[in-house]
Amino acid sequence: MSNLAPSPGAAKRIGRASERGSSIRRCRVAKKNSRAKLWQSSIERAKQQVSDLQSTLESLIELQGEFEEWRENMPDSLSESPTALKLDEVMELDIQTAIDGLSDLDSTLDEWSEADLPKGFGRD
Repeated sequence: MSNLAPSPGAAKRIGRASERGSSIRRCRVAKKNSRAKLWQSSIERAKQQVSDLQSTLESLIELQGEFEEWRENMPDSLSESPTALKLDEVMELDIQTAIDGLSDLDSTLDEWSEADLPKGFGRD
């Protein structure tokens, strides 16, 4: 025959809980966010990252302008120096095209955020 009495440790926990006027609570599984909420939060995070990247690229354009000014103020005797060649390379970078592409991405994210997502379980 098996003993159906609670273990000594469990009996103590039950006793303390009843002394406090509470009952032992069962663990609840955390409710997962709906797919629609996950979709929206993912899009919001992506839009924030696009905005952050756009700010970073705009900072790079400002720095590129400083490099251009540096290059323009170099004496003619250094026009073929390694530093001048590196400055020329930096000035040839097309950062503005990347920024323009981000605005297209931002528009795409706006479209995605307006998607009519299925609710599931016959709620559509």
